[in-house]
Amino acid sequence: MLVLGCADWQRSMLYRELARMDTLSTDQAATSADSSAAGCQTADGANQAQSNGSDADDMQLLMPYDVTNEVSAGSRIELYRSKPCLFVTTRILVVDMLNARIQGQHIAGMVIMNAHRVTDSSGEAFAVRLFRMANKHGFVRAFTDQPTGFASGFNKVLAAIACCADYLAVP
Repeated sequence: MLVLGCADWQRSMLYRELARMDTLSTDQAATSADSSAAGCQTADGANQAQSNGSDADDMQLLMPYDVTNEVSAGSRIELYRSKPCLFVTTRILVVDMLNARIQGQHIAGMVIMNAHRVTDSSGEAFAVRLFRMANKHGFVRAFTDQPTGFASGFNKVLAAIACCADYLAVP
């Protein structure tokens, strides 16, 4: 999954929310592991607690990585292969898609932040068109905190979501 057009404050808010969600899920997993290990004893009568050290590794895998112009092309290819979620600049994504560093069919979906800024000729719209040409089944989600931005211009909402087969407008 790729996140496009994310402002710095949105990126930090998403990081905080992912960390909060991980803390909640880790606490729930620890509680269930403690309760299941409480009745489990070894042959010598000692309680057996199973600890899995991969929780931190799983969190590192899930935390999105920032892909900017400071990341080399070779490193970006490896990031695209290894990370399930990336914050990527639109310009870098378009260049990487045109140069076949990332294939559209290998992208599960795109989340576009600040959708009120997307126009038919914007980089985000071009990236979505490239994605849709290669992947008809991937998802595209667009979010905005300024829905009045869609009111300016003629049919701006329809132009912004023309590349999506289904859409849902929620107030």
